[in-house]
Amino acid sequence: MAFWATIAALFSCAEDVWRPGPEVDPGSPRAFFGEPVSGWMEDEVGYLDVTVMRANTAGSAVVPITVVASAEELLFPAGSAVFGEGEEAAAFRVALNEDAEYERNYPFELKIDEAYADPYTALGTPVYKGSVRLVEPWTHIATMDCTFEATSGANRPQFLPFRQELYKKTKSRIFRIADWCLNGTGEWYGDLTFTVDGNKQMHPAPDIGFHSDNDRWYFYTPDATSIDSRFQLNGRLPTEQNVYMTWFYLYKVGNSDSRYSMDFDEEARTARLGGYSRYSSTLFSHGSFVLHYEW
Repeated sequence: MAFWATIAALFSCAEDVWRPGPEVDPGSPRAFFGEPVSGWMEDEVGYLDVTVMRANTAGSAVVPITVVASAEELLFPAGSAVFGEGEEAAAFRVALNEDAEYERNYPFELKIDEAYADPYTALGTPVYKGSVRLVEPWTHIATMDCTFEATSGANRPQFLPFRQELYKKTKSRIFRIADWCLNGTGEWYGDLTFTVDGNKQMHPAPDIGFHSDNDRWYFYTPDATSIDSRFQLNGRLPTEQNVYMTWFYLYKVGNSDSRYSMDFDEEARTARLGGYSRYSSTLFSHGSFVLHYEW
């Protein structure tokens, strides 16, 4: 009796584990979305094509696409993906209307109806989540001349003047100083990207450095055991004695320190950045500084 009870239990477990999958309609295109694509687009393009694939490539097919969610600025010219005879891939177009702004993400979600979708998701899923962003190209504005002025300390360094390139996205009013500083390995760490408010004050993007809650912008890891040579402004800013900045920080908008400066006057073609630095030689005192830009 116990033997048959064991056999029955084994069959019962097998029934719990195995379930037949959904039957596939032989006439279904078994459609699914292809690999995600970058949603960044420029004016010359003006649209994004989402790839729709099908496992059943017999004949032609029209696969309806449902827009589950979308920003108001998005347009979907066609309500379906159209496959020609024997075609494996088709495009479903997403476009922006005239109200769309530069440098903003516009999210959307698409879905393929179950009657047209592949019930098995090994090849791809019937749901696509993405976003579109209208990207404005950078325009070169000027080559800037920069001079360093130490403003505190008993022995103040005098760095050699240098030049950097200024770019702008005119419509979105975003600026960029290319190759602004080096990291501790001597490689270019990043660009200084920023916006300018109505008071002609710079607001840097958090792409490089470490932005703190006390309105400072650190170019080293604040809690690191060793901070020397973590970041170096413009390839070390060497003096004639080959002394360079080992670490520094800048004062941001909102800082009440009297040494604060984040001025950018596009009309006057000048800019000023105030900060504090240490140096690679004890010949010079650590202290505050100002970077003066003209173009």
